[in-house]
Amino acid sequence: MNTKKILALLISGVFATTMASQGAAVIMQVQTTTDLAGTAAQAGWDLVDGDRALSSISGVVDGVTITVTGVGRSAGGDGGSYTVVNHTDGDLDNLLQGGRLNGADPDLTLAGLADGIYSITTYHHASFDHPNGSNTFDFDVTLTDANGTALVHDDLRTSLGATVTTADLGMAVTTFTVSGGNDVTLSFSPDAEFGDGLNQLMLNGFELSAVPEPSSTALLGLGGLALALRRRRS
Repeated sequence: MNTKKILALLISGVFATTMASQGAAVIMQVQTTTDLAGTAAQAGWDLVDGDRALSSISGVVDGVTITVTGVGRSAGGDGGSYTVVNHTDGDLDNLLQGGRLNGADPDLTLAGLADGIYSITTYHHASFDHPNGSNTFDFDVTLTDANGTALVHDDLRTSLGATVTTADLGMAVTTFTVSGGNDVTLSFSPDAEFGDGLNQLMLNGFELSAVPEPSSTALLGLGGLALALRRRRS
């Protein structure tokens, strides 16, 4: 095996070991809507302005301002409540029961995050069948962060039904960067229009994690490996 391949393998090993030992730390779990019947929020999650008909959703969690704009209303079926959801191999039943946003394409904006790299998992599940028989709620996601604006997810599909497994659950995992205190926005664009003439997006909530940067120890280790290999070649 040549020196370049050995170095590549060693680098991969050092980074894998470092990231596994540090891990991405969950710093925030937020439920953005419940149904209008007042279903309890997910245990341990912060509820931001759910359970009401609003033109926007906003709140502050741990110093971070969370805003969802461009919505016609914040959840609730025609009868005020959705079908109870059974998350069969997890515990997100209450989170997944609410979440319908109608109207213009919604934007989820986070303001006040410290500089760094983050991973956000947004949840997209509908507990009901739409009256016109459609069983898809497809959508795109555009990210605006310190690196600019880009389409990050294309034609994602919302999960559907009263029973859902984690493997089938509609989720979007997005990594973003905050530098200089910039706001971060996820723009959701539903692909389908249903019989009521309104675009619909399911946004139950999100989980935010801080992604650790490689430690100085790992970087020093890489430097040492590179030096040793260079000496070996000479």
